[in-house]
Amino acid sequence: TLGEFKVKILGQPLNDMNIEATAKVINSQINKAKKGKTRQTVFDIGTTDNGQLRVDTANPNTNKNVLILKTNTDEVALQTSHNIRGLLEKIPSIPALYQTESNKLDGYIKFEKNRIESLQNTTIGEFPHKQELIDGKLRLKEVESIIASETSKEEETQTDPILEWDFMIDKLDSSSANNSVHEDLLKELNELNESKAAILEPVM
Repeated sequence: TLGEFKVKILGQPLNDMNIEATAKVINSQINKAKKGKTRQTVFDIGTTDNGQLRVDTANPNTNKNVLILKTNTDEVALQTSHNIRGLLEKIPSIPALYQTESNKLDGYIKFEKNRIESLQNTTIGEFPHKQELIDGKLRLKEVESIIASETSKEEETQTDPILEWDFMIDKLDSSSANNSVHEDLLKELNELNESKAAILEPVM
């Protein structure tokens, strides 16, 4: 991205630049923009062999001035500083810093490629308790089925006390018509009557 990084600032080669005087000129442009209320925050200050050098004075990611290299395809933040002079002083060290970061990135990419290849070539054995897990799931389904079946049977055989009470009333009426009420029948009727009263008792 940097190319040969042949830098010119305000038309002057980097080696011939007077940093203090150049900083004053650039600061003057920045202050003029602020007073003119143009809201300009990015300023072109120089060139390299493959792009434009700019200073961003209001970058949202930092409270510092940011030196940016803009090429035909990309924008790269090269350095930051609280003041323009500090930014200009850092320009000569940019190629070495960039090369260091590039080497780190290359090393990281190589490491990840090797890790992926290693994982692809690793044979992963089967889960040792796979069959136990399958058997356990089948047994669980069997138990759930048995429980559901027993519950259904209980619901089918359960007698409604209210319906029993009504049935006994009918029997009592029939027996009374013949004037022969059995003592056991009366006892059963009383028990059912109590059950019905308990069921129909209002909840407080």
